Amino acid sequence: MKCKIVSAKESRVFDNVLSIVIPNTAQGQIQILPQHAESFILLNEGEMTIEKVSGESQEFEINQGLCHIRDDTVTVVF
Repeated sequence: MKCKIVSAKESRVFDNVLSIVIPNTAQGQIQILPQHAESFILLNEGEMTIEKVSGESQEFEINQGLCHIRDDTVTVVF
C-alpha cells in the first residue's frame, strides 16, 4: 500500500505501508489495511500512525482533514 500526505507544511509519500490508523469524525479511529474499499473519510483532530512492512512506524498530528482511499493508495490532506 502507498500513503501520500499533503499539508501546508510538506508533502510526503510512503511506500510499502502495512497499515494506517487515522482519527475519524464518526467512529473515533479507523485502521486502513491493503485492499480497503474506495472511501472518502473526514478526519478529526488526533494522531495518525503509519506502519510500514519493515516494522517502522511514524506518527503525525492532525487537526482536521480528508482521507481518500483508492487502489491501495491512501491520500491524506490536512
